[in-house]
Amino acid sequence: MLSEILKADYDIDLCDELKALVTNQSYWKGVSTMEALFKTICSCLTYLEGDEAIFFAVYACFVAIKFHIKTLNSVVEGALDLTENDIE
Repeated sequence: MLSEILKADYDIDLCDELKALVTNQSYWKGVSTMEALFKTICSCLTYLEGDEAIFFAVYACFVAIKFHIKTLNSVVEGALDLTENDIE
């Protein structure tokens, strides 16, 4: 979306520091890594906050999070510098 805004003829004035940050590929890789890690965790927490969550759902969510962490993409593990001991 930002690339479209930068290419378009809109009257948007971005300071140089902000433009450098949002066009930095390593910044977006970091954001993508965090999203991959926290997406399942946030989904479980959102479900548990709901009225329909039952007591057993807490355990099911812990299992889902553990499975998610054990099956993280190797790129995410590398970016977060996670070892096998960290995951266990």
